[in-house]
Amino acid sequence: MDEVELALSHALNQTGFPFEHFAFTTAQAQGWNTRSNRLYIDPEEEKTREMDLLCYRYSKGSEVVTVTAVLISCKARTGKPWVLLTRPWPGRNSNWYPYPPVAVWSNYDVVRHEVEKPAWGLEYFTLADATGLKNWASDSPQEVFALHEFDTVQKGGERDKGVMPPRFRANGDSSMYEGAMSLLKALVYETQSVQQRKGSSAERLVYQFNLVQLLDGDLYEAAFKADTPPLVRKVERYRHFARTMLGGKDFSARIEFCTRPAFAQLLQELGGVHDFNRVHFDAKVRTFFETVLSTPDRRDALVPELARRLALYVSVWGSSERPEGSDWLRVAHSPAGVAILLTLDEPVIQRLRESTHFMEHLRRIVRDIYRYSGPIELLPDDDIPF
Repeated sequence: MDEVELALSHALNQTGFPFEHFAFTTAQAQGWNTRSNRLYIDPEEEKTREMDLLCYRYSKGSEVVTVTAVLISCKARTGKPWVLLTRPWPGRNSNWYPYPPVAVWSNYDVVRHEVEKPAWGLEYFTLADATGLKNWASDSPQEVFALHEFDTVQKGGERDKGVMPPRFRANGDSSMYEGAMSLLKALVYETQSVQQRKGSSAERLVYQFNLVQLLDGDLYEAAFKADTPPLVRKVERYRHFARTMLGGKDFSARIEFCTRPAFAQLLQELGGVHDFNRVHFDAKVRTFFETVLSTPDRRDALVPELARRLALYVSVWGSSERPEGSDWLRVAHSPAGVAILLTLDEPVIQRLRESTHFMEHLRRIVRDIYRYSGPIELLPDDDIPF
C-alpha cells in the first residue's frame, strides 16, 4: 500500500467500523443469520436511525415457528471506561421477580394468551435456569441505577521512581444512555414492524428479542452500599433492567452489557436460549390444548378467532347481517360435549341448525381452532344482562 492507503487504513482503524465488523463475523461464525446497519424509525422523533447489528435464528417446531432475535448496539470506547452504578435490590415480596416483561411477539392467540399471564415471566426464567441457562436467566447481583462514562486524563506510570496512579474525569452518561435508548427504540420498532409484516401470516410465529450493548473498552461495576465508598470492580458482562417512557407509556427491557472478550460466550448462550425457546413455546401450545375446553380463560381466548371465521357463514346460511366483533358468540360445556352459544335472533339460529353446510363448516372450524372433534350443540345464549 502507498502512503495514502496506509494512512486511510490507520484512520479507519481508529473508528468503530472494525469493531462492528468483528461483531458481524463473530455472529456469522456461530451460525447466526446477520443483518448489519438495520434501519429503524425512532418512535419519539420519527427519524430514521440505524441499529448496528441484528442476529437471528429460525426453527420450525411441531406447533409454532420460533425466531430468536438479538439486537446489538456496538460502541468502541477505548480509554473511556464505562461504569454501571449499582445498589442492592429493593425489598421483594414472595411473588416478586426482577425481570421486566420478556420481549415476545406472536401472531398466535394461544401463545399471546399464555405469555400475557402475570406468572409466565417467572416460569419462563425458572425453566430456562433448570435447562442449563443459569447465567442468562439469573438475576443481576445488584440493581443498576445509573450509567457513567469517564475520560482517561492520566495513565499510570513512573515518576520519581514511584508509580503514578491513573486519573479519570467524569464524562457524563450520554454515550451509554444513547446506546441503551437506541436498543429500546429499535425493539419497539421491530415488534411493530413484525406485526405489520407477519401479523396475518398463515404460519404461527413466535419472536423472542434480546438486547445487547456491546463494548470495545473497559466495563466496571461501582457497587454502592450504605455509608461506605462504592466498591469498583472490572466486569465483562452485566445485566441492566432499563426503563423509560416511550409513546407516553412505561417501557422496560433487559439489556446485556457485554465487552468484546465475552461476546462469543454470550452468543453461545443465546444459541442455547433459542433451543430453549423452540422447546418451550411448542410445549406451551400443547399444554394449552390439553385443558382448553375445561379452562374458561383458555376457552375464551380463542372465541375472537372462532367468531371471525364463522361470521360470513352466519350471514350466508342464517340469512342475516354479518355479525361484528365476537360478543355475539360464546363457547361452553354441554351434556352433549360443546355448546356454541349465540346472541342472535331465534329464527337465525334455527336456520343455522338446519343448514347442513353451516354445521359442517362449524365442526371443521371448531376442530381447527380448539382441536375438538366431538358433538357440538348450537344454542341461544340466555346468559345476557337484560
